[in-house]
Amino acid sequence: MTTPWSDDIENLLESIRQNCIHLTRHHKTRYFYYKQVGTWFRIPTVIISSIASVSSVGLTAYLSQANISGVVCLMTLSVSILNSIELYMKINETTELELETSKKYYQLSIDVHKVLQLNRINRKISGADALEKFYRDYTELYEASALVSNSYNDKLALIPKKPSLFKQSATASSSSSSISSIGSNPMDPEIGNQIAEL
Repeated sequence: MTTPWSDDIENLLESIRQNCIHLTRHHKTRYFYYKQVGTWFRIPTVIISSIASVSSVGLTAYLSQANISGVVCLMTLSVSILNSIELYMKINETTELELETSKKYYQLSIDVHKVLQLNRINRKISGADALEKFYRDYTELYEASALVSNSYNDKLALIPKKPSLFKQSATASSSSSSISSIGSNPMDPEIGNQIAEL
């Protein structure tokens, strides 16, 4: 017997879909960012390497071999430093990861959307099975992807906001000042007596 569909199952699937849409956009933005950062390492590497290969032969008529060797050595050192920084920051690896993650989140979001747009009688999968499948895919994808900021409105993990200490102190000071002003008001002796008893 298949588990029938219900509103709570559809609401959870809709929350998963909305999270997937946001994470798709987030990882796509990060992909283009790291792709742009990578060009700032690769283009100088190509230019400096080309100049170094030409300088080793083309400058023999203008400079001594010792000076040419020193120039080529500095250029090679610059290329090595740029390549080492790129490898340390894992720019190429991160770019590919962000692209793949963005595609997977998008695929999951449209799969959930396809199921939710069908009438309940036309869905070939039961509600509990669909929720279990899509939730498992979502959690596995979230664990494998890079960390994201928690600034977006996560539909599955609604975190209550902490009360601000500034607002509490301001409220307390305003309430104490209002009580003192009421107690010192000569027009309301009864209110002043009640406050004095407190």
